[in-house]
Amino acid sequence: MSVNHAKLPSDNALISKVVRALYAPWLDKSARKFQELAKQGEAEYRNLVTSVNAEPDTCIVFADGLRFDVAGMLQERLEQRGLRVKLNHRIAPLPTVTATAKPIASPAHSACEGGASAEDFNPVLSVSKQSVSASRLRDEMARQGVEVLDQDETTLAAKADKGGWTEIGRLDEMGHSLGVSLVRHIDVEVEAIADRVAALLGTGWARVRVVTDHGWLLVPGGMPKVELPAHLVATKWARCASVRGDSTTAVPTFAWYWNVHARIASPPGIGSFIINTEYAHGGVSLQECVVPELLVQRGEVAEKAKITEITWRGMRCRVVVETNADGLRLELRRNWKQPDPEGQRITAVKELGSNGQASLAVERDEYEGTAAMAVILDGAGRVIDYQATTIGEEQ
Repeated sequence: MSVNHAKLPSDNALISKVVRALYAPWLDKSARKFQELAKQGEAEYRNLVTSVNAEPDTCIVFADGLRFDVAGMLQERLEQRGLRVKLNHRIAPLPTVTATAKPIASPAHSACEGGASAEDFNPVLSVSKQSVSASRLRDEMARQGVEVLDQDETTLAAKADKGGWTEIGRLDEMGHSLGVSLVRHIDVEVEAIADRVAALLGTGWARVRVVTDHGWLLVPGGMPKVELPAHLVATKWARCASVRGDSTTAVPTFAWYWNVHARIASPPGIGSFIINTEYAHGGVSLQECVVPELLVQRGEVAEKAKITEITWRGMRCRVVVETNADGLRLELRRNWKQPDPEGQRITAVKELGSNGQASLAVERDEYEGTAAMAVILDGAGRVIDYQATTIGEEQ
């Protein structure tokens, strides 16, 4: 049983306990080792932080909180659409919060500098000394000639020599509001980002570069509480705090990226300064600090296929597909990502007809009423599209 399939509160509670028991010790141990290395080589870590630059004919898509493993899901979805994807990584600045890290992930980074205080973790604009905000970042990019697109806008700029910028995604917002229940929404968010990228390429952008600011930790049942007296800090969030003046803390501290003289307190391991926190970022761990960057381009010849209809008559399934390709095949599986083991397959694979239709008969009665995935495969066995169904469901 997975979190996505749990129905009862008791199921969720049990799964959370099991995941926490298996995952939290490993996560804490790996975070402590990463923190040890980052502290020993603090200057080297800072030098590993790379900014994002504007490029001709390239639209940058900023997705807040796109953790590296979720970006792997996005890569898979984009490749299923026939797009070419190269997944690389960047290192996020400290602390790993949007205020500090988003400017680095934008072409406006060169117009920003650190203020005297890290209280709100925001740099300032070099010219006006105003605190950097999302709107001021966009204004600065527009001033540099970058085409700033609204969230649903896909138009290719008349002059794309400075590239483009747009934003999408609610992963971080939902993580803060939903905690561990974020896992139920990741799939939908990934699909929305894939739709946006495909739409931009479809309107003429030669390349789309997907970037983010930070990753995150997600711990069912909450992260261990770490004490940090309020009088020692100016600002305290779950995974980071701005140290006040020359105060000395019992927890590790790191230099703020934008001003090395300002210090950031970071809880050890997967600790949190705020009790009962399941989702958080701002600290020092692989999951928060190593972030993805995807370069997406149109494929040579993109095969397209979309399941438009699934109907059942008894235990026979009829599937209708819209496609521009030949030689596609249909299969029923329990998991769309991989075929069932030999001897346990729901049906054999069947080739789609020239009319884009095929039907499959399920011969074993015990499968009736169980969930399955109708999967469309190309000639190489890659999944092009899939859709959930219930075997033998009444229409």
